[in-house]
Amino acid sequence: MRTHNAWATSMEGSGSGPTPVLRNFNPWFYQAGGSLIAEDGKSGYDSEAGIKAITWATHLFQTYCSEADRASKGDDLRDRFGQGLFAYDNNNELGNINLYTTDFPDLKFGIANTTGDAKQWTHGGVGCFAMWTPSTKRDATWKWIDFLTRDGNLEYNQKFGYVPPRTSVRDEFSKSMTPIYAVALEQQQYAGVEKHPRLWDMWDVISPELEAAFAGSKSAEDAIHAAAERINSDILSS
Repeated sequence: MRTHNAWATSMEGSGSGPTPVLRNFNPWFYQAGGSLIAEDGKSGYDSEAGIKAITWATHLFQTYCSEADRASKGDDLRDRFGQGLFAYDNNNELGNINLYTTDFPDLKFGIANTTGDAKQWTHGGVGCFAMWTPSTKRDATWKWIDFLTRDGNLEYNQKFGYVPPRTSVRDEFSKSMTPIYAVALEQQQYAGVEKHPRLWDMWDVISPELEAAFAGSKSAEDAIHAAAERINSDILSS
């Protein structure tokens, strides 16, 4: 029998970055069929999908993660996986392949299929949809294009292996990609982000509630109810 000392997975227990603990909740929420806004115009978090997602994420965090994750902001997530300290790095394949192969050349890893419930879904950021529709604001559009294509951004994207979703560009890139990268790129079709003008405000509200649920200081259901109640009163009613 083979044994190892790695934790099953790792999850940030406290907020940091553009999608802090949301990275540990959103995939399960959308896979369960969730949506930011329910049909009645209120928060979609306080729903069967929301309760199912936060309950499952809390179970994963409390059962399969290191005690150190409770205070983790995820800053050392890539290094810890590269050192073999945990076995499953969910939702990070495309962004980490180049780093792992460069910084940890002896690391043996594969690409997992995107998990699914009511549907398959994995986290994708605004970077996946840099320009959603043709814009009528010409000057602002060109400023945005200039920003996206500056040397610093291009260097960042190339280092982390990000590729544009536009099929014509992606297909050209695919001619020289490695087999493992091709597998990861195939899973990109399930990446997404739900667009809403108050998205970040809602994320700011639910993040501390997720932290409380993960830490065990609040039940999963109480946390999701509290987040939805505040979103309804402070964001969706304003």
